[in-house]
Amino acid sequence: MPRAKAEPVELKYLEPSKITLIPRGQARPDMTIEGDRSYLAVGVRRAFPRSLKNEYIAFYDCKDTEIGMLRNLKGLSKEAGKVIAEELDRRYFTPSITAIHRIKEEYGIAQFDVETTRGRTRFGVRSVRENITELETGMVKITDLHGTVYEIPNVNDLDPASRARLYEII
Repeated sequence: MPRAKAEPVELKYLEPSKITLIPRGQARPDMTIEGDRSYLAVGVRRAFPRSLKNEYIAFYDCKDTEIGMLRNLKGLSKEAGKVIAEELDRRYFTPSITAIHRIKEEYGIAQFDVETTRGRTRFGVRSVRENITELETGMVKITDLHGTVYEIPNVNDLDPASRARLYEII
């Protein structure tokens, strides 16, 4: 049976000066587009989360339908820029590991005790080969039992003891 032809999606770029975002504490913000409409509980995502952190920011309604996209953050009010930054930080929470104090294997789970850019923490990793990835750039990505991703931007920047602890398990 022939596959249905996908309809092209028209991308709607938003005008930064016409966007108002209203923070709602820990809930997703509300958004008003001047001269258009308002949306409740708007999702904010990066189209290119690793390479273009402040460009191509997409907004989604509560049904996960795309509202539109900002090419970049220029022209936004300070308040809207702050709300976007907080939402993106919450969505792309990726602490960087700066030191590894201890790694202990217990019952098939590697228990990490590390220092991160957000403070000292402990987490577990199951299936080390699947959940710890070393990239060619020297970056290491570690996904814990709860799906939180930690990164080491460059393994060579770790102190020798931390590097040795990491290489013992990978």
